[in-house]
Amino acid sequence: MTNTPIADAPMLPPVPAVSTTVRCVSCNMLLATAYPNDIAMTVPDTHLADDGDAIPRAPRQADGAPCISMAMLGACPQCHTRQWYLEVTRHPGGESKMYDTLANDETWEQLFVTSTAVDARPWRIYAVDTADGAVHRHVIGPMPILDITGAINASGVSACGSGTFWRDAANVATALLPQLEAVERQLTNRTEPPPHRSSAATNARASTA
Repeated sequence: MTNTPIADAPMLPPVPAVSTTVRCVSCNMLLATAYPNDIAMTVPDTHLADDGDAIPRAPRQADGAPCISMAMLGACPQCHTRQWYLEVTRHPGGESKMYDTLANDETWEQLFVTSTAVDARPWRIYAVDTADGAVHRHVIGPMPILDITGAINASGVSACGSGTFWRDAANVATALLPQLEAVERQLTNRTEPPPHRSSAATNARASTA
C-alpha cells in the first residue's frame, strides 16, 4: 500500500471503452473480456463472481444519490485464488428504482474504465441514461481477499454473521467513496457535488460482477 491517503490521491479520469480485460489478481490469467452489455469468459461456463451480498456499514449514498455496495466473490479457474469485486450501483431516481435496476437485467449502453488512484485497482463503470439521469454500476477489482473469515456460511456468501471479511470490505468501500464520487462528477461533467439527499439503510442481494 502507498502512504498517500486515498481521499487526497489524484483521480484518474474515466475513459470510454469498447471493451476491457479482467485478469486474475494473483496469476494474471485473462479471466474475461468485458463489453458494455456483455462479458466473454476465457474459460467457458465460468463466472467472475459466483455469489455476493450487500456490505454492512458501507456508504448508502454516493454523490447525492442512493447507492448500494456489494461484495462479489469468485475464484480464478487457473490458480484457484479467491478474489472479490466491489460493486456499487448508484441511481439518481431513488432507492426503489435502484432496487429495480438490481432485480432486472439492465441494458447498459456504455462502458468506461479507470483505476483507483491508490494501488491501481481496475475499475469498470457501466452506464445507461434514464429519465432520472445517468445510472452507473461501478465494478472495482478483482482484489485479493486478505481474510475470508465470516464471508461464507451454509447458504453461500452472506453478511448475516460477523467476520473480518465484511469489516475489510466496508473499509474499502468507505475509503474509495471520494474517488467514486469524483468519477460520478466527471461522467456527468459536473465540478461540484449535488445537494445532500437523505437515504435509509439498504440491503439487497445480487449476483453480477
